Amino acid sequence: LKRYATKYEFVFPLIISAIALAVSLVSAFKNELFDFNLRAVPGELTLALPPNPSHRSLAIIYAVSFINEGYGHGIVEAVALKIQGADGVRMYRPVAEVDYEKFLQGKRLLYGENIRGPFAPFVLGSREASKHFILLSQEEKNAKYPFKEWTGGKYRFEFWVKTSADSRTNLIDTHEWEITQELINAYFKG
Repeated sequence: LKRYATKYEFVFPLIISAIALAVSLVSAFKNELFDFNLRAVPGELTLALPPNPSHRSLAIIYAVSFINEGYGHGIVEAVALKIQGADGVRMYRPVAEVDYEKFLQGKRLLYGENIRGPFAPFVLGSREASKHFILLSQEEKNAKYPFKEWTGGKYRFEFWVKTSADSRTNLIDTHEWEITQELINAYFKG
């Protein structure tokens, strides 16, 4: 019996070492082995009045929950809101992230205390979720989508997201809303 014990006593440490090596390789190459699978769930869309609007355009707060359904981590690099109406296309880019609770307490006006900071790319880990209230503003100097003032009508809102897992920007959500001229007039009256 002792003869067999000495013959196989190296097998158990070898198996443990192999398992440890496999775990460390999976950990080291986790993002190459597992996908980053982003799902974005849009929430409410809110019109926010800046204290000193520089132009006649609507400032929009878009609530979005970003959910990584994969086991690899990834980066949400950029977002955009493309708004199509009868008079053309408006391109909205993120300006800042809003503390929505403070925004609601502050009479729905944007000011320093309810702005968390500029919108920046962020990492989502494995099976992680994160909710963001993104302030978007129409680009004033865009050659492809020139600045347009708002008029009443039906609009198609498309939310686009660029992640580190994809070289292209992907359409995440589409909604159609009617923006009345009365709403636009009330917005600019404060």
